[in-house]
Amino acid sequence: MIESQAVGMRKPDPRIYQLACRELGVTPPETAFLDDIGMNLKSARAPGMHTIKVDDPDAALRELSALVGFDLTG
Repeated sequence: MIESQAVGMRKPDPRIYQLACRELGVTPPETAFLDDIGMNLKSARAPGMHTIKVDDPDAALRELSALVGFDLTG
């Protein structure tokens, strides 16, 4: 978990997405970022993250399931 206040940055600052990837030891293309705010999704997509807009949680889970290659809805 990354606390925005503790690291001095928050979404949609592109640096927070880069920090999250570094902390997890992954590259942006290996990640999926889910949010309901378009500006946050755009910033996450810029370095190469897969993004999913969450308007409907069930639809978002189906989209994430397709991305990771296994069912997360069941």
